[in-house]
Amino acid sequence: MVVRIEAMGAGAIWSRWRLWAAGCDFCGYVIHDVRMRFRDHVSRNLSPAVNHWIDLSPPVGWMSCCTDISVVTDHSRGAAVFRDSNNRVCCVWIERFAATDPSLAEAQMLVCAAQVAVRNRFLCVSFFCDNTEVVSTFLEADRQNRNLNLDGAAMMFRNCTKGFQSFKLTSIGREANFMAHNAAKWAKFNSVVGEIDLRVMDPEVFVDHKEWYPEPG
Repeated sequence: MVVRIEAMGAGAIWSRWRLWAAGCDFCGYVIHDVRMRFRDHVSRNLSPAVNHWIDLSPPVGWMSCCTDISVVTDHSRGAAVFRDSNNRVCCVWIERFAATDPSLAEAQMLVCAAQVAVRNRFLCVSFFCDNTEVVSTFLEADRQNRNLNLDGAAMMFRNCTKGFQSFKLTSIGREANFMAHNAAKWAKFNSVVGEIDLRVMDPEVFVDHKEWYPEPG
């Protein structure tokens, strides 16, 4: 597989390698950071192409939940965005994890999202995740090639779903999952966890098909 470095955020990665080349003491930190960003990029490439106009609004009586993560060197933050059949965002939940492996962090966020849904008594929930490896493991779609590191989270997720009348778990492309991605990114910049007051979030976070960038300064 050929990976174009510009797709990984060339500015951020190149600046780190320049520091390393200059002989900075923290070259181990730099190498770890670049590897982490590369793993995250590759995990996104595993997601199949999807219809850009995918409808995330659930049917009447259901909630939809999109999840995603934002990984930094020593931890990750995940977001779960719940919306109702009127496409109204009802809840944004943020969680912090020690995991920096993208697939493990995505798996932990899905478990957290299911727990939040049970606590809020959402009876019918459609979950969307842009990591196909996680979705496949959770649905036991390919037991021979599953990621064993995700088995614990998969079991916890299945236990949580016993609290639902019905649920679905679907793989979604990043290009249709920016709202959850943006929420996780916003949480990383603001160092917050728990249920977020929607009024304090940048309105541009709540877009499905466009990445959010914080205002400079």
